[in-house]
Amino acid sequence: MPEDKPIYVRVLGRGKIFWYVIEGEPPAGEASDSEGIMIECRSECDRIRQLSLPGSDFDLHDPKSSLSLGFFSNNLLVLQSRLFLIGGDVDTRKYGNVQDETVGMGFRHLNLANKSDWVVEGGYQEHQFGGAAVAPDGSIYSVGYNQYVMSPIGYWERCRLWERWERLPTPPLRRQDGTLYETRLLGVTLKKLIIYTLGGGLHHANVMLSFDLESGQWDEDFLDDNFWGEWSAGVVLYNDRYLFTFGDRSPKPSMSKVQEERQEPSYLDEEEVPGIYVFDLERGQWLPEPVEGLENNGTILPTVYKPNPELCCPRTFSPYLFQIGNHDNRRLALLWDGHGRHPTSDLPQCEITWSKFILTASTSTTTTDQTIHFSAHVLSNGFCPLAEFTSQVLNCAV
Repeated sequence: MPEDKPIYVRVLGRGKIFWYVIEGEPPAGEASDSEGIMIECRSECDRIRQLSLPGSDFDLHDPKSSLSLGFFSNNLLVLQSRLFLIGGDVDTRKYGNVQDETVGMGFRHLNLANKSDWVVEGGYQEHQFGGAAVAPDGSIYSVGYNQYVMSPIGYWERCRLWERWERLPTPPLRRQDGTLYETRLLGVTLKKLIIYTLGGGLHHANVMLSFDLESGQWDEDFLDDNFWGEWSAGVVLYNDRYLFTFGDRSPKPSMSKVQEERQEPSYLDEEEVPGIYVFDLERGQWLPEPVEGLENNGTILPTVYKPNPELCCPRTFSPYLFQIGNHDNRRLALLWDGHGRHPTSDLPQCEITWSKFILTASTSTTTTDQTIHFSAHVLSNGFCPLAEFTSQVLNCAV
């Protein structure tokens, strides 16, 4: 089996941030790093290790200033064997705790090869929680309330590799009081940055927007102003036409039942079907069905769920999707988290489930149209309960 990219997972614990890596089992007889192997992992082809990184608990230190944003406000990225934590609470004391945009948004990076220490760059603090990605030209895009880009200028041997972060123009969508919506990354193509807002659309639905990388402006027309659910950063394939993203439900509710006065869809009667859904960027519409071949059995994908309005704590999980193939861009992996209890101490315990698969495409032709269908061939999957006191996955990256 070809070697795939490892998946780095950052997990919230009590008083500490936990780091894990999911990777393929090494061939028999081959020397490999055995640090922190999780014996609880259940997978035929993969293993998971807990990493000891310097300063893994720095996110939970007492705030260094009144502007502290905490550990939920970092985007995670892996690039050139380095971990990046973008935004959030950085040590701004050397800048006098001033939000000085001339020094750039704060971020950290750590060399995974020697795990020396986190290098802090930039200065001012910024909520960044909606995902980060590397564009085909090597630029890094990061998403939160605001969106940023940082372009490459050199090599790691030089003092600095990147320009400072540049804030993109504000998206053309605000709340009535003028505040910004939370935004999440969906994908980056050769020409577009694609994000979505939590709310702002028809009946308070999500809104999908695109930023033109050539003109440096947001496109006037929304890609979709009426879709629902929580969505992972996605993967754009097949000549930058199809966006694949892992969602906790179908993006489009049925309109068969509407409320008479406001003509809003009734969601509580509908089953939520988690899956990999596909958006056709050329036609500006979702494909009617998710990617086939990934079962909602609680092992590959979460089970189908019907919301119960009487429950005060509805089911929640965080969906993640990655492009893991080093030589085949159709090799993908999905990951989601769950919440359990430690078998002996009964303390909270985060659980993660993942699957690796290959995408394939087929077409069917009618007298009026040609329809494309996507399916997945599962390569491996796994499940692992993490350490005691872990509560949720903060973010993941490959």
